Amino acid sequence: THGIMTELKLGVEGTQVTEVQRNLSVFGYRIEETGTYDANTEKVVVAFQRHFRPNQIDGIFDQVCADRLLDLLNQIE
Repeated sequence: THGIMTELKLGVEGTQVTEVQRNLSVFGYRIEETGTYDANTEKVVVAFQRHFRPNQIDGIFDQVCADRLLDLLNQIE
């Protein structure tokens, strides 16, 4: 398994954000790799949560989201 990631939310910057944006883009969401958790990133994460984790739609990309996204990406490879 992967190291526990910090929860990513509005205003956070860094390589983890870039990686999440890249993964969401590969999965098919329209998102740019900016390295900044901006309003659009939050919007995409909400859309992702609505589909794949409807019990907690908060726009915060946490470990549960990360695991779910990686599982989904592994299925389409």
